[in-house]
Amino acid sequence: MRRFITILSAAFILLSSILFSGCGKSDTVLEEIKPSSDDKQVVGTVGDYEIYYDELRFLVLNFKNSLENRYGEVIFEGPDAENYLEMLKTDVFDALKVNSAALTVAKRYEITPDDEKVKDYVKIELEKLASEFAESLAFEKDDDGEPSKDEINALYRKYLAENNLTDRYNRFVFAVDGCVSQLVEKMITSGTIPDDAETVGVYIR
Repeated sequence: MRRFITILSAAFILLSSILFSGCGKSDTVLEEIKPSSDDKQVVGTVGDYEIYYDELRFLVLNFKNSLENRYGEVIFEGPDAENYLEMLKTDVFDALKVNSAALTVAKRYEITPDDEKVKDYVKIELEKLASEFAESLAFEKDDDGEPSKDEINALYRKYLAENNLTDRYNRFVFAVDGCVSQLVEKMITSGTIPDDAETVGVYIR
């Protein structure tokens, strides 16, 4: 629980400090990729928050890779496999709580992923990501031509696959970040909390 509070506290402060700052825009919009029926399958809930398969898959695979990088690639096959499995479960469940807590608190302040400011935040983040892909492709090209929309979206699909992501979940994560940014801004503006990390941490606890 202490780790969960620390993660969420850090997220609140970080996102409040970067709200709509330094956002370069790209003329290229990343295409929305329709999720498969498996990816959209609800596999559980945390509070009022539904967990989809693609989120659970992302967290399990990435935390599994992290543990294997730290302790060895065969840890889930050795004599201590059960202990590492418990560590994996703890990491995944803690991460799931963060999104649930963020959305739950934001909703109390009438902030949801459907808000226009949150949608704008998601759009800006996607435009920044598209710009990064365009810059990467331009660097790799031998000529002076600009990367095409198809090339940028192909690189986006590769990025999603390499990071165990889906487009749906990627956009959802940006939406959660947008909700947290709006929440912190609203709480500070209304005087609910002062703009300092210690007070935000106490509030979250």
